[in-house]
Amino acid sequence: MYVLVDDGIRSRAVAIAPPPGSVPACTDAELLAVALVRHLLGRRGKAGFLAEAVRDWAHLFPRLLAVLAAAGPRSMLPFDLLSATLTQLGHPLPG
Repeated sequence: MYVLVDDGIRSRAVAIAPPPGSVPACTDAELLAVALVRHLLGRRGKAGFLAEAVRDWAHLFPRLLAVLAAAGPRSMLPFDLLSATLTQLGHPLPG
């Protein structure tokens, strides 16, 4: 998933504006890949998904998951926004 998202961003098939301010702790591709996986797996609970991701995927996304774990479930807003957008486009969470 990460490679597909990263390739899409690098090829400019997915347009993402640069973030304002300082350099973020993780890449847009990391954030989008984890958000898409949460959506595709149908994980609704923020705290449970975050714990699962930190436990199982920390070696894949060390910077992103460290930031999310430190911030807690409130850091899941980008994931909620992506899920809401996919639902509006006719791709709701499974289940």
